[in-house]
Amino acid sequence: MPFADLREWVDAMERIDELKTFEDVDPEFEIGALTEMSAEAKGPALLFDKIKGYTPGFRVVSNLYRGRKRLLATLEMPIDLTPKQALQRWRRVIADFKPLPPVEVKSGPVLTHAMNGPEVDISIFPAPFWHELDGGRYIGTGDLVIVRDPDTGWINLGAYRIMNHDRATGGIFIQNVRHGYKIAQKYWNKGRACPVAVCLGQDPLILLAAGDTVARTAENVCEYDFAGYVRGKPVEVVPGRLTGFPVPATAEVVLEGEIPSPEEEKRPEGPFGEYLGYYAHGNLPEPILRVKSVSYRDNPILIGKPPLKPTFGGRTALPLSVAGLWNRLEQKEITGIQDMRTISGASCLAIGLSQEDEGHVQRLVRALGEVKNIHRMTVIVDDDINLEDPRDVLWAIGTRAEIKSGSQFFTGVSDDQLDPMMPVEVREKRGKFEFTRIVINACRPYRQLATYPPVVYSSDKWRSKIRQRWGDNPFSKP
Repeated sequence: MPFADLREWVDAMERIDELKTFEDVDPEFEIGALTEMSAEAKGPALLFDKIKGYTPGFRVVSNLYRGRKRLLATLEMPIDLTPKQALQRWRRVIADFKPLPPVEVKSGPVLTHAMNGPEVDISIFPAPFWHELDGGRYIGTGDLVIVRDPDTGWINLGAYRIMNHDRATGGIFIQNVRHGYKIAQKYWNKGRACPVAVCLGQDPLILLAAGDTVARTAENVCEYDFAGYVRGKPVEVVPGRLTGFPVPATAEVVLEGEIPSPEEEKRPEGPFGEYLGYYAHGNLPEPILRVKSVSYRDNPILIGKPPLKPTFGGRTALPLSVAGLWNRLEQKEITGIQDMRTISGASCLAIGLSQEDEGHVQRLVRALGEVKNIHRMTVIVDDDINLEDPRDVLWAIGTRAEIKSGSQFFTGVSDDQLDPMMPVEVREKRGKFEFTRIVINACRPYRQLATYPPVVYSSDKWRSKIRQRWGDNPFSKP
C-alpha cells in the first residue's frame, strides 16, 4: 500500500528498524553532521525533534533514500530485492509508464494552520546549516517546487534548493536546463513574477518523482502523474490557498508566493554543498522567493535531503537513474548488458557485459557516444566483475584494459552550474562549456576468453562446502 503521507513513511521505517530519533539537537552543525555521518556509515534515516531554537514537535527527517530497504519501500518494491533485481524492475516500471493524474479532494491536513501577508514567518520552521561551509540556513533541500506553464497549463514539480533570507524571503537556485527555470522565464518575459508553491514535506515518493535521481519525466508530463503511476494510486491534492496550484493534501508545509525576474531582484545565494561533492556555485546572485502565504499541519516534519560527497553512496542507495540509459542502449539493439552501477555519484559509470562476439564491446562504445550519457567516465567490464565493489572495477582496469587502444573519447557540452570544472566566468553567466567523456574497455579480449589466465578466487563449490560445515559466518565469535 502506498504511504498516505510522510508520517506513515516515518512510522514504517521505525517498524523495520530503519530510523533513529535524535532530540535536543543543534541546527547550527549537529543535524548536518549527523546526517553526513549516518550516510557515510550506511546508517538509518534520522528524525530530529526538539531542535534548539524551534518549537518542540517541529521536526526534520533526513537520509530518506540512502538505505536500500528505505528506497525500495518508498518505491513500492519488496525490500529484500538485490540491487540488480531492483534495477531490472525499475527499468520495466519506467518503460511501461502510464500517467495516473492526481485527484482533487475538498480538504486536507496541510490546511490546518495558515499565515498570510504580514503574518508570514518562515523562520518558525527548522532550517539547518547542512554543511560546514554553507552560506546560510536552508529550509528547502527536500522540497517540491510547483509551477504552472502560463501557455499550456502544465503543472511541473521540481526539487530546487531554498536558502533562508528573512521572514518572508528565500533564495532559490534553479539550473537553466530545468523545466522550472524555463517556465519561470516565460513569466519573466511577459513582465510578470512566476507564481509558485513549495512543499516542505510529503510522501517521499513524490519528491523522488520531482527530482532526477530515479527518473526524469519528459516535458509536459506532470510528476504527480508519474508518482501516482508508481504508487498505484492517484496523489490526493488540494488547491493552494494563494496560487490555486495542486498541492498534496497531506503535505506538512506549503509556502506560496512568487519568483520575480532576476532583473527585478536577486540576492547572493550560497555557498552550498552540492551533489558532486563540492561548493562549486559559490556565493552568486540568484532569484528570490517571496512568500505570501503559508499552510501547515500540526507538528510538521520537513524533509532534509542535503547533497553529500558522492563517495558516501550518492543521492539514493541504488543507481536507479541509470535505468533510462540501459533502456536507451537496448533500443539501439545493444544486448548482453548484465548490470550497471554508478561509482562516486554521477561522475563514473560501470557496465557489466557478457560478450557475445568480437565486436560486441565496440558496438556498446559507439552507442554510448550516441545516447545521452552524463557520466564523465564509463568503464565496460566483463560480467565476472562485482560492480558493487569499486576495487573490483579498478582491478579490471589495471589488469584487462589496454588504455591507449581500448579507450575512446567523446566531446560533450555541459551547462551544469554545479560542475566544479566549469570555469568561474562561465558559471557567472549561466553559460556552457565543453568537456571530454572517456569510455574504457576493461574487458578481456573476446578471442582470449577461453585462454585468459583464471582468476585467483575460491569457487562457489568450495565456498558452499565451507558454509555447510561452519555456517554463513564461520569467523563470528561464539
